[in-house]
Amino acid sequence: RVRWAETPRPATLQDLLARGGGQLMACIWRAPVLACMIAFSAAGTGRTEFRVTYVDRGSVFDSIPLPGDNWAEVEENEVDIKREGGGLFDGLVGKCVAMTPTSPTDPNTSGWCKFADADGDETYEYYTGLLTPGTGGEGTAVFSNGTGKYKDLRAEHTWTYYMTRHSDDAYEGRGQKHGHYWYLTEDGGEL
Repeated sequence: RVRWAETPRPATLQDLLARGGGQLMACIWRAPVLACMIAFSAAGTGRTEFRVTYVDRGSVFDSIPLPGDNWAEVEENEVDIKREGGGLFDGLVGKCVAMTPTSPTDPNTSGWCKFADADGDETYEYYTGLLTPGTGGEGTAVFSNGTGKYKDLRAEHTWTYYMTRHSDDAYEGRGQKHGHYWYLTEDGGEL
């Protein structure tokens, strides 16, 4: 039988503030909920924050008919990433393939990217989110594993995208990725 005094006490607001309160309060006042959850989950861990900008150029290379008068677009694009001050992720160039919608009942876009830097080190990204043709969108993504400096890497981030040029079969835009990265140990833990 467990006595009340032996049961763990749920975290109070004071406990949460002590563990990363400045980040939590800034997050509540300034950030979208998902970005806030990512930022707060990283508080007090060995995770490193990153923010990069990117340019995305792509084209629709196939369309798949869906029920009704709907079509899924299969897109291929090239992405150039820059990080102010250099460092990890700076200078990555990648190719991505995506599909919109993800399924007949899910309007999101999702895709995979393979990036490489000037040293030849590679990393991979899976992303998903809602894009509005001709304007832009936002979503979440994960960088996972790779070679060289990206071996055992894991990064969770949000992304925003603003389309600067759009035609029937080609587009170009700019965006930001913001989140945290860390390295995994052999047993799946974090460094």
